Amino acid sequence: MKLTSDKTTLLSDDILQIANSPGHKKPELNRLCRDYSNPLLLHDKRPVLNISQDELVGIFNNNQNHFCLTPGQALRFGEFYRLPLPDLISLMIKAEWENLIFRVSGHSMNNIELSLESLLRNSELTDKYFRGFRPDTGKYLTLIRDTVQSTGNITYSLVDFLITELLPGRKFLCGTGQTGLHYSDMGNDELLILAEASASERAEYHTLKIRWLEKSSELDDFLFQLEQKKRFNLNTEDKYFSLFMKEEAEKAGLIFRIEKLRIVLTLMKEKPGSGLRELLTIAEERMKNSELNNNEIRNSIARSLNCISPESYGSSDTFTNEEFQNRYKKEVKSLLRKIWLLCHTDTCPGYDKLDQEKQKEIDELWLRSMSSTKEEQYSYSPSMLLYHLPNLDQIKGIYNRICTILGIDAENYETGNRLEFMIRTGTQMTGLLEFLRSEISQISFQLTNLELIQDEYTDETRAQKFRSALENISSHSDKLKSEIAELKASLRSLKNEILKEYKNAN
Repeated sequence: MKLTSDKTTLLSDDILQIANSPGHKKPELNRLCRDYSNPLLLHDKRPVLNISQDELVGIFNNNQNHFCLTPGQALRFGEFYRLPLPDLISLMIKAEWENLIFRVSGHSMNNIELSLESLLRNSELTDKYFRGFRPDTGKYLTLIRDTVQSTGNITYSLVDFLITELLPGRKFLCGTGQTGLHYSDMGNDELLILAEASASERAEYHTLKIRWLEKSSELDDFLFQLEQKKRFNLNTEDKYFSLFMKEEAEKAGLIFRIEKLRIVLTLMKEKPGSGLRELLTIAEERMKNSELNNNEIRNSIARSLNCISPESYGSSDTFTNEEFQNRYKKEVKSLLRKIWLLCHTDTCPGYDKLDQEKQKEIDELWLRSMSSTKEEQYSYSPSMLLYHLPNLDQIKGIYNRICTILGIDAENYETGNRLEFMIRTGTQMTGLLEFLRSEISQISFQLTNLELIQDEYTDETRAQKFRSALENISSHSDKLKSEIAELKASLRSLKNEILKEYKNAN
């Protein structure tokens, strides 16, 4: 005997799942029956189910004494639990289908007694009757208007659309919550738009919406990965300086002194007769940029004292639980998405009202604020987990700076779902399709752009040098010692040349 998909659930299964779902009312089911001493009533002041308690028991008996609910009774049950319209209609279709199969089978096949579940999974039987199975849209609409409390936007075309959508592939047979397909989390506004659209527009809308959601998720993930890679590269640098801090500090000091003496030598030729102290003062003034570079080396060395080995990047060995990490990642992704939207002219609120100077600042803020500047990095101790994840405090700081420039309340700014907003404000199908096409194109462009500049964004070139050094520590150590020896020789040579020049001048 060939059976249908195991995803098929019985109406009785759905009733139990709905009644026990978190957040739903959880009365004893027999309180819904008409013969209960004090039955629960629907808004029409009648018992939720117009059946007896014995008949209720029969719903869960899948053998000969099974009791089939009618579509109207299934609707009242779903309305009591405030199910969305797609799930209400799905329950009605399932009730009508089970009635049909139970009736035509005589609850037996080839004189072999079978359960209702076996009958519903028997493809030979169900295929025979499904071809002619088509619930009456008008009948369903009348039941819904007589039962559902708020029916202002429920039209014939909407009900017909949902029946038409739920029949192919027998989607109505899936468990509650899945029966509404991808409509279960949508408001009736979207369903109304889809119901009035042509078949080709509906097909394109579904395709574009899935693509848009995929691209949006891809963007969120890529932004997060860039931040994670930036942190990983910084960790690699920290590891490098924790190993070679002495050599790098000595090398930086030698380079600084050599450059300073070269300036002194040049000044001695430009300003003959000037005193050595005066020349050194002028040279020091000109060495400010080099001093900044020297400070960067010192900062790198200081930060490296708290480094964690980059080999642990991406490992499961963490200092907090998975739930905390997931919340942390979710908040980082949310902030990165907000920053991304606020730094792009087409999604930046009030951009057109900004003066040219602020517009320019917003245009440049994305890479400038999110760049891997070491001055903005923090030092981390091993006791602080998330060392290999983006720095949430730093990203919050960037986000707050952007909001200050734009005059936005950082605490209450939400990106929201722009598609849902357009639907709620009455945008027609043509506008929704245009929006989705534009969004997909824009996000694809931004992803391509981010891929092109990701090495600059994550300071990859610099990090690669450190990784190469760490791959052969002994060889790099010898290289540094050789460079230091050469620098010392150059320094001695410069000193001798300055002394010689000074003697000749006097």
